[in-house]
Amino acid sequence: MATPSKLAHLVYMTRRFDEMISWYQAVFEAKVQYQNPAFAFLTYDDEHHRFAFANMSVLTPNGVATEAPPGVGVNHVGYTFANLGELLGTMRASNN
Repeated sequence: MATPSKLAHLVYMTRRFDEMISWYQAVFEAKVQYQNPAFAFLTYDDEHHRFAFANMSVLTPNGVATEAPPGVGVNHVGYTFANLGELLGTMRASNN
């Protein structure tokens, strides 16, 4: 089974939107590619985004920051495979 060639991106759902953006900018020297009140996409290289943040305080405003409500945490992680054949081979092998 083939392994991914790299980690492509991470997407977080957060109620600490501005804090997380600031932290990733400081630690990874990431630049904001696009931001609105609900979403932000940051990168530290030529990729369109490496980190994305969903502002759950805007998307589901009834939650409380000190709670751990559903919908807060890692939304998904994207990986890059060398080619489509390796990705499909991995998917087939994982279904056996």
